[in-house]
Amino acid sequence: MAFPRDGKVWEAAIKKLKSGLMPPPGQKQPEKQAVAGLVTFLETTLDAAQTKPYAGTIPLRRLNRREYGNAVRDPHRPEDRSPPPTCRRMN
Repeated sequence: MAFPRDGKVWEAAIKKLKSGLMPPPGQKQPEKQAVAGLVTFLETTLDAAQTKPYAGTIPLRRLNRREYGNAVRDPHRPEDRSPPPTCRRMN
């Protein structure tokens, strides 16, 4: 379930569950205890999702030559942790 992105949809579902409109009238209705448990689960999950906002996805991209060189060099030479020659030290 995509709670962070579809929060408005789930809020509407909670309102319909609380008012008895979901499932539709005339259909087999679940026990009130089951509906209350589902509403509680949805509300707590939505509240938790709001504390951790959805940051989106990070698209895949190609590394440039420098990034690729650093990615290949670093794991193979852990003893060499000096900054690259282009970096200046701040005193």
